Amino acid sequence: MRIFISYRRTDLAMYLVDAMHAELTSAVGDGNVFLDIDSVPPGVDFRRHIAQAVDEADTVLAVIGPNWQPDRLFQHTDFVRTELLAAAALNKAVIPVLIGGRQMPVPADLPPELEWLVWRNALTVAPPPRDRHDLQRLADHFRPAAGTVSDAPVIAPAARPPSPVKSAPHGDPAVTRRPKPIGGQPGSPIIYPLHLGGALSVNWSPDGRWLASSGVDGFVNILESARLADETPPLHSRLEHGGAVASVCWAPDGSELASGGHHGEVRIWNVDAPSPRQTFVGHRSAVRSVAWSPDGTMLAWAGATQVWLSGLEIGTESQVIESGASAVAWAGAVLAVVGPDVSIRILDGHTRRATKSFKAGRGRLFCATWSPDGRRLCVGGDDRIVRVGEPGRFGSAARLVGHTDYVRAVAWSADGRRIASGGADRSVRLWDSASGQQVGRLSGNTHGVRGLAWSPDGSRIAAAGNDGAIRIWDVPVISN
Repeated sequence: MRIFISYRRTDLAMYLVDAMHAELTSAVGDGNVFLDIDSVPPGVDFRRHIAQAVDEADTVLAVIGPNWQPDRLFQHTDFVRTELLAAAALNKAVIPVLIGGRQMPVPADLPPELEWLVWRNALTVAPPPRDRHDLQRLADHFRPAAGTVSDAPVIAPAARPPSPVKSAPHGDPAVTRRPKPIGGQPGSPIIYPLHLGGALSVNWSPDGRWLASSGVDGFVNILESARLADETPPLHSRLEHGGAVASVCWAPDGSELASGGHHGEVRIWNVDAPSPRQTFVGHRSAVRSVAWSPDGTMLAWAGATQVWLSGLEIGTESQVIESGASAVAWAGAVLAVVGPDVSIRILDGHTRRATKSFKAGRGRLFCATWSPDGRRLCVGGDDRIVRVGEPGRFGSAARLVGHTDYVRAVAWSADGRRIASGGADRSVRLWDSASGQQVGRLSGNTHGVRGLAWSPDGSRIAAAGNDGAIRIWDVPVISN
């Protein structure tokens, strides 16, 4: 169990935050509680370090004290705001903790994108002399989870190489060249640090011409694939969605791009236009996943409380078709709705009715992808196992075992022969889709992975990292 404490450093009840850190450390172990002024190594960009810590935490404690200053949450440079938006975008459990006699804020005190915090059940730490009792009660809330053993085998991770990313000011990202692959094995990636606070999603256009990425900073970047070896990021356009953008997806013909984010809005973009062609609004929760139907006529998106489906013509009304989910993925006219727990629902896109419903693993599912032929579904979640199987027989799904932490992203190669997976253990692994055997592990990845995408020709893999970087590897193409 890993805990991230979000707090205001100028709070008058700061002494309670220090005591909370000590009590929680005694419950879950040294190194499992992140308190930024204690945990950030000297010389490290604390914005990216904090984003990584939020991604790697199981629970975020939002400490609200007498000097929490909710008016500062309206400033886009406020770090408490950044921490809470990152927690929501990354689907973290967030627990408000009221200290120093503070009451829960009301919705009018918060920006719209943070109003969800008001509806979270809060814990209270009273002023002295009752603070000791309340802090122990808070620690006991997490103590049973400490030392919990997963049924997934744990393997020793490879030695972590030093990060090759050179520091650079935001908006002028540095880049590191990759060496050429040696002996047919994937080499180190080219690295573009594009997103302040963390990258969340990547997606190649169907013709391979463009690579789109999105992140916590609210921007969607479109890169030119032909110039991915350039010293500077080959940005074709930079689109401002607003709020953390959890997912991007190209239309099947590559003419447009869909993005979905924490503000609950889904936008449709043309790569050459600075403003969206169409925006879907009015959703009650952050959008976690967007997916375009293969025929280009429908768009599905998933939030914490609802799944929506819409046609793409201007004026078309979107429709709620399911309860909340972590991911949606199309295979022909069939839509897989995955999570947010272990449930998987298969829907007919035309009738918008469920045809199958089943479960996979334990805990939560985060990601899903179909095989190119639409026969098998691949999912990953917090039990560290990638599962692959036919929807009608998912009880006997293949289990791809190797990750040592949450699996956050899965992608299937266009030829159907390989699967890429990545997650909180900072690894990107390649699997043979037929045998389920691990056939490779990409080198040079030093941070948690939030999104993965194969290029259409199978020669490259792109990953979105919680350090804000997009990493791109050359991978060998398997010949027939």
